[in-house]
Amino acid sequence: DDPSQKFCSPITVLFSVALTYSFSFDRYVFFSLDPVYHFSSQPSAPSVSNNSEWPVINHVTISSSREAKKKNVTQLSVRSFSHNATMPGKEETDVDFMTRTSGFCGSSPTKCFPPHNTSRIVRVGVLSWAAHFNLGAYSCPLTRCILYKHERGQVDYDVLLNTFPTSFPFPPLKSLRTRHAEISMESSINHPSAATPRKNVNLFIRYQPPKDANRGQFLPTSYINTEMDDFLAQDNDDNRWLDHEFREPAIAVVISNCNTRSKRVDILTEILKSFPRVFKLGKCFQGDKSSQVLPATLQKCLSLPRRSPMWDKPKECILKHVMFVFSVENSFEYGYITEKMWQPLKMGAIPVYSIGSVHGNRNYLPHPDAALMIEDFESVEQLARYMHQVAKNRTLWFKHAKAWRYLPTAELSMDFFSAVNNSLVTLPCRLCDWWSTDTRED
Repeated sequence: DDPSQKFCSPITVLFSVALTYSFSFDRYVFFSLDPVYHFSSQPSAPSVSNNSEWPVINHVTISSSREAKKKNVTQLSVRSFSHNATMPGKEETDVDFMTRTSGFCGSSPTKCFPPHNTSRIVRVGVLSWAAHFNLGAYSCPLTRCILYKHERGQVDYDVLLNTFPTSFPFPPLKSLRTRHAEISMESSINHPSAATPRKNVNLFIRYQPPKDANRGQFLPTSYINTEMDDFLAQDNDDNRWLDHEFREPAIAVVISNCNTRSKRVDILTEILKSFPRVFKLGKCFQGDKSSQVLPATLQKCLSLPRRSPMWDKPKECILKHVMFVFSVENSFEYGYITEKMWQPLKMGAIPVYSIGSVHGNRNYLPHPDAALMIEDFESVEQLARYMHQVAKNRTLWFKHAKAWRYLPTAELSMDFFSAVNNSLVTLPCRLCDWWSTDTRED
C-alpha cells in the first residue's frame, strides 16, 4: 500500500513461512522461531561504492512484509504496536511501532483468530516490566497467543512470564501443563544473580545461556525492539532515514546511571573536548549546563509519549535527527548489546560504541561501517577529529549511516540476523510456541 516501497524482485521465491525448529546446545534446550524468508535481490545503494572486508556469509534475505504483501505471500498478521492495550478492550495503535512478522493482531482476538483456526490458545500472564510488551492477541505458527497483565491471585494462565528483578515470587506450578518463564536482561557484571534463573522456572529468557545448566530450558532474546526491515533498505532510494543535511551535526547521549564499570562518562568527557556539540539527556545529566539547547525540531520530540526504555518514542525521535549517538554500555559482557546500539541503527544515526575487551561483541554489528568503534582509533581525540570529518562530508557520513543497509545480506553479520530473529517483538510467539512444544506429551 505504500507507493514509496517499490523494491520487489520478480525472481522472489518463497523459501519458508515461519520456520520453527529446536536444537540442543550442551545441556540447554534452545527453541527459535524464524520470520518469513525469501530469496530476493537487494537494492543497490545510490552513488556509493563499498570495499568491505567483512567475511561473506551465505544467507537468505529477510524481506519486509510490504514486499510479501505485493507478492500476495501468506505470512503472519501485521499490525501496529498498541500502547497500553488490554485484553479485552479497545485497540489503540501507533503506526511508528510496527511489528511486521511478530504475529501481533491488536487487543481484539476476533481480528486475530479466524473461526477455521483450531490451533491451541495459549494464555500468557505477564508481570512487572514485561507488561511493556504488546498486550493482546498474536497469531503464531503453532498457537494462538494472548498476553495480558497478570494480577496476584489469578490462576487462569498457561505461562506466567516474570522478570528480573521483581518482588513477585513464582507460585508453585498449578498443573502439569503450566509453565513459568523468566526474562532477565540485566548485565551479570552488575547483577551476578541475573544470570541464574530462580526456583520454579521452566524457561529462562536472556541474551546468553544461564550459568546453571540444570535450571530448565533457555530461550535466547536480544534487546532489539523492531523487525529487519527497519534496519535494511527496501528500494534503491529509501528515504526513511533522514539524510545528512537534515541532521544535527551533534552527538546525542542518554544516560541514567553515571557511575558504571565501563567508565562511559569519562570516555564521553574526553570526546567532548574535541567534539563539543552534544545533547545530553537522562538522569545522569540533570543540572548539567554543558548540554546544547535542543533545536525546536528536537524539542517537539520530548512531548511524545514514552512507553519504556525499550520502546521510547521521545528518544528515538531525537536519534532520528542527529548524526551521532554515544552508545557505550554500562558494562562489557559477551552478548550484552542493549538498545543503546540498536535504537541508533534503527533511526539512521551512527553509534559511537565500545566493546571494551569483549571482542566477540563486535560481531553483532550488522557491518563494520555501521558504527564508530572507539577501539578502532589510536585515541579518543583521533575519534573526535574523524567525527568532524563525517559531519562535514556527506559521502563519509553515508558510508557509516546508510551504505551498509543496501548491501546483499550475504555481506552482513550472521550474529546480527540472529539478534533480529530473536528480538523482543518475536518473543511472545516464540514463547507460546515453545509452550506448545514443551507440553505436547503432557
